[in-house]
Amino acid sequence: MSMAVRGYKYAFIHLFVHVIIAGLLYFVVQSDMSVDYSKLIFIAIGTAAIDLDHILLWKERGLVGYLKLRSIEEFGKPRKYKFHNLMVLFIAFGGALTIFIYEYFLIGLFFAAMSLHLLWDLFEDLVIFRMSYRHWL
Repeated sequence: MSMAVRGYKYAFIHLFVHVIIAGLLYFVVQSDMSVDYSKLIFIAIGTAAIDLDHILLWKERGLVGYLKLRSIEEFGKPRKYKFHNLMVLFIAFGGALTIFIYEYFLIGLFFAAMSLHLLWDLFEDLVIFRMSYRHWL
């Protein structure tokens, strides 16, 4: 694969896209531009929680070692993670539908953030890295 942006620069772009997507979700549900910390917290936790499946590799390699491994050594190569699969994506999407139930709005927001995170990761694997979808099964 030949990409113009690689390594740590791409890792930063990857993180930046996740932040932008989370920000867009916030502005969709908080259109009056006021600050609602409960919504921000549920979006932030939903966006980050889905990457908890990376912790074992972080512990094994250390954070810097993990970044080097995934940004340089294994850049663009598929790696199977427990939460990054189609079943979890569908469950998160189902949970996101609770956003339409007033009493469960924040839970729905959590799952919506998780769904958007996973959708970006899936899009990135399929379109940007041109990987097979098989490691998402």
